[in-house]
Amino acid sequence: MTTQIDDLAKDLKLLATQLRTNDDYTALDNIQDVLSKLTSNPDILINCNINMISNIIAAMQECQAKRDWLGLADYLEYDLIRVINPQTKIS
Repeated sequence: MTTQIDDLAKDLKLLATQLRTNDDYTALDNIQDVLSKLTSNPDILINCNINMISNIIAAMQECQAKRDWLGLADYLEYDLIRVINPQTKIS
């Protein structure tokens, strides 16, 4: 049985993969929807460090401004997933 956090983690990994495989238009088109799932879900946010999420999102915005898609992918796949679910194993 998957949880909302598992589903969100899958979405974040998919975005990261899209960014790493030069499908940045698709990823950037979907990133707002995925981040909205995070920010609008109190069940996920209640267990998160909001300051860490804010710092990661600020760093992600900086990557977007620089068009640093690999950096953005790293923040999505590694940092953000670890904040929303510290038990997640990164493979």
